[in-house]
Amino acid sequence: PKDYGGWVGRGDNLLARGDLTAAKAAYEQALQLRASGSEANAGLGAALVREGSMREAIPPLDRAAKNGYAEANVWLGDAYQKLGQKDDAVEAYRAY
Repeated sequence: PKDYGGWVGRGDNLLARGDLTAAKAAYEQALQLRASGSEANAGLGAALVREGSMREAIPPLDRAAKNGYAEANVWLGDAYQKLGQKDDAVEAYRAY
């Protein structure tokens, strides 16, 4: 891909197939082009949650959620829940 949308699309396809390592790399390429990109931040965070890297997932998911990307709140809630941070999880789910 040559642009942000292409890298996000590749990441989404790879994530759907369960190739978490390649999906993370694609989202990271997208973020090189647009660091604040909500779609790429949310995708990267989702891939990190799926691989069990909850603490690493929170910053990109939080960036996406704060930019108004509502779906990021679900993954953010999941990450907080798995870390045992129930109040933060409830807050994230409510924001969705």
